[in-house]
Amino acid sequence: MSFSKLAPRLFILAAAGALVAGVWLGSRSHSSTTTKAPEIFGTLLTVAKPLTQFALIDQSQHIFTEQNLRGNWSLIFMGYTHCPDICPTTLTTLQQTVELMQSQSLLIPNIIFISVDPERDTTDVLGKYVGYFNKDFLGVTGTAAEIKNISQQTGVYYSKAAGRSGNINKPDYLMDHSAAILLINPQAELQAYLTAPHTPQHIIESLITSKQFYESHL
Repeated sequence: MSFSKLAPRLFILAAAGALVAGVWLGSRSHSSTTTKAPEIFGTLLTVAKPLTQFALIDQSQHIFTEQNLRGNWSLIFMGYTHCPDICPTTLTTLQQTVELMQSQSLLIPNIIFISVDPERDTTDVLGKYVGYFNKDFLGVTGTAAEIKNISQQTGVYYSKAAGRSGNINKPDYLMDHSAAILLINPQAELQAYLTAPHTPQHIIESLITSKQFYESHL
């Protein structure tokens, strides 16, 4: 797909992610402090949102819950393996981010790819897909209900759409989804939305700023 065709789609999905973040911030305005969040390439939440009670499965067929997010920083991207553009582009950027952080001796966050297409994305398919980008990336899937659960908790949008056949029920269907990367803090809380277009430097700068904000409020 050419950049000229991809750019409008990225803009729409990025705008949707920003809108979700704005709705979340607005809903918390009465309960949050007056602390102003530092600027990042996205939206840093002044009051992080706890993620609770979900049960997914990773590429090694191990149960993956909110407890797996505790103790480390994590970057989560929700997409699907048949994605023609945004997902491979984002995972490539995340791989470049890891390489750059390694060169700077920075602590690498967990990189987690959660499928919004459980119908096609089995654990085996996911394992091969994320392994292509980085053997340490974690691919996660689950039931349609559990995928919906985690998407509602994080505010990530996705929906099924027709592919080239024009029939949403044909095997070539697509999944429209948000382009934001989710930053999760070591308490398994949604700390920030990193919005597209993503670059390794933007991700690293946002991660460092978010960490500093988090640690200053412990």
